[in-house]
Amino acid sequence: MTRVANIRLKLSDFIETDLEDIIMSRIKSIEQKLSMKFVLYFWLDTDINLKAFYDRWKDSLSVKTVIKNGEDLKANEYIFFDIAPNDIKYSSNVRFQAKYDIIEQIPAILLQFYDVAKFTTSDKNIKPQKRNDYED
Repeated sequence: MTRVANIRLKLSDFIETDLEDIIMSRIKSIEQKLSMKFVLYFWLDTDINLKAFYDRWKDSLSVKTVIKNGEDLKANEYIFFDIAPNDIKYSSNVRFQAKYDIIEQIPAILLQFYDVAKFTTSDKNIKPQKRNDYED
C-alpha cells in the first residue's frame, strides 16, 4: 500500500530568506528517509517571484508540489500535517497542526513531522491475544 502524506506550509514566510535553504534541505532529507510519498502544499498571501523559487528547487525535490493563494482549504482537501503561523485559524481538514511564532521554528517543526510520519506509518508489533476462556 502506498502511503501519501500532505504537508502544508506558508511559502511567503520563508521564500527568499536565509531559512529557505535550511527548510527545503530538511524537506529533501525527510523525503529520502521516509518510505512514503508526500505532497507539499504551499500557500501564500502576498505576490512573490515563484519562478526563481521553482528554478532553485525543481531538480532537487521529487515530491508533488501544489502552490495556492490564500490559506483556505476546500472541502475535499485533506492535510496530514499543517505548519502554520499562530494567527491562522484551525481547519477540520487537518490531522496534525503545528503553529509557530517565528519562522526560525519551522525547521524544528519539520523534525516533528518526521517523527509523527515515522510513528504513524511504521509497522506495529502484533501481540497475540491472551486467552483466559480455556476449559480445564
